[in-house]
Amino acid sequence: MKFSKKFQASASQTSIIFWVLLLFFAGVATWSVVFTIDKSAVVTGAIEPQGKVVAVQNRFETKIKDILVDVGQHVEVNDVLFNLDPEQDIGEAKELEFKIQQLSIKKKRLSKQAKLQTNLENDGSVATSLFGEQKKILELEVLAFKTREQSLVQELVVIERELNSAHAKIENNNSLIKFLAEKVRVYTELYNSGFEGKLTLMEIEQNLADAQEKLQIGREDLEKLLAQKKSLQSKLEENKLEFDRSVAVEFSETASDLQISSFKLDSLNQRVASFTVKAAVSGVISKVNTRNPGEVIKSGTVMAEMIPDGRPLVFAVEVNPDIITDVYVDAPVLIYLSNMDARKNYPLAGTLVEIDPDASIRDDGSRFFGGVVSFEEASPLVLPGVDGSANIILGERSVLEYFLEPIIEALRGVLGE
Repeated sequence: MKFSKKFQASASQTSIIFWVLLLFFAGVATWSVVFTIDKSAVVTGAIEPQGKVVAVQNRFETKIKDILVDVGQHVEVNDVLFNLDPEQDIGEAKELEFKIQQLSIKKKRLSKQAKLQTNLENDGSVATSLFGEQKKILELEVLAFKTREQSLVQELVVIERELNSAHAKIENNNSLIKFLAEKVRVYTELYNSGFEGKLTLMEIEQNLADAQEKLQIGREDLEKLLAQKKSLQSKLEENKLEFDRSVAVEFSETASDLQISSFKLDSLNQRVASFTVKAAVSGVISKVNTRNPGEVIKSGTVMAEMIPDGRPLVFAVEVNPDIITDVYVDAPVLIYLSNMDARKNYPLAGTLVEIDPDASIRDDGSRFFGGVVSFEEASPLVLPGVDGSANIILGERSVLEYFLEPIIEALRGVLGE
């Protein structure tokens, strides 16, 4: 009897435990099916401005003197961001200024020289030493030309005198020949009549022949003198032409050098004026690429980047290809930034507003799809360049689905093979 009662009591306790366990597992099963949790994908990213940033660049190759900005600093338009070192260009500019003075007074000197004038004047824009040097050159050049010209003119005067003398001799010879010819005719008649001897006639004929020979020599001398006169006249013209040509060539070269030097000086002055790099727009400095004063930078170097005012910051994410099919635009996102204190700060709420249609490739060869997450609210923690991670909410799933998902994925992989 006692044994029967103990057995009944033991059976009753076992039944109670069974039903309790049954109800517990039934409750767990019901909870795992009914209760849902968020389904999310974890991605990494960083804060950057929406759209392109404004690049701050230098125009010329130079050396950095001062760096006046830092990341996160707000600047206004025309604020000075960098000071560059113009020392070398200032030295070149002074050399060019001296050269321009030299070429300018030389150009004035050549203009006067072309007109054979020596009244060169200094308007005060040229150093006294340069002016004196060019004035001396002008006087010497004009004097040298006039001396050469005067020498040729004097030679022409002498030739003219000789020509006049030659013409006079030829006229005298012509008169003498006429006289002797007439004398020969008369003596010939007298000889034929027997009044004069043969010797006298021959002597007169010889005189006539000598006169004719002198006439021929005089004419040849006249031709030589005329040729010398023509040669001197040509030399006189060549002397002037060569003078004008050399002055014109030198003037042209000087004017060209002066123009080129003026262009170079203007360019150098622009460079010196550009040795303060200013902000083109108002905004926040997002990146500073040059950190060392004294560093030499090439023309067009991106010294810094800035985000213009009014341009929102977004969280740029990289989504792995294995979850891209679950990700959709307008999905809610929870953002965890690296500058957040998890003990004090809640995740920032955002929305996935953009997904790249094609995958990009990282440096290591892995692929990802770029995405853009907008922030729902402003926060002082949202700063350009800050990185972090984010949970993209893809929907809801039951607890049972959560635990079964790895098994199902493993089976899919096995069946796929």
